[in-house]
Amino acid sequence: MLTFCNGYREPIATAISFWEPEECGGPEQNGWHNIGWYWVDPGTCRVVYRNDVDDAGFWYVYAEATDGVKWSGEFPTRVKNVAFDICDWPPDTSMGVVDFRELDVGDAENCTVTFR
Repeated sequence: MLTFCNGYREPIATAISFWEPEECGGPEQNGWHNIGWYWVDPGTCRVVYRNDVDDAGFWYVYAEATDGVKWSGEFPTRVKNVAFDICDWPPDTSMGVVDFRELDVGDAENCTVTFR
């Protein structure tokens, strides 16, 4: 299970990306599944993925607070301005790109990320 907690003073919108070739694979697709936006209010937590996280190994996460503060990294990922649940292929130029950060969950079945 993957849980996001908001230790920041403003609400945050979060998104995840993970390797899921069964859902987003095939000869025309690259295997990455992108889902967002999960809103998390200050001082609360939200489960964003209910299965064992070690199945994917590496996860990619992004968060942005309503005041513009971002928790990002070095991995450009396609997102929409509204709620989305998409495979990252084929490229859709109408979508935006934000830089996700890598999260190595190792062999853990559960992981909690706190944005501060």
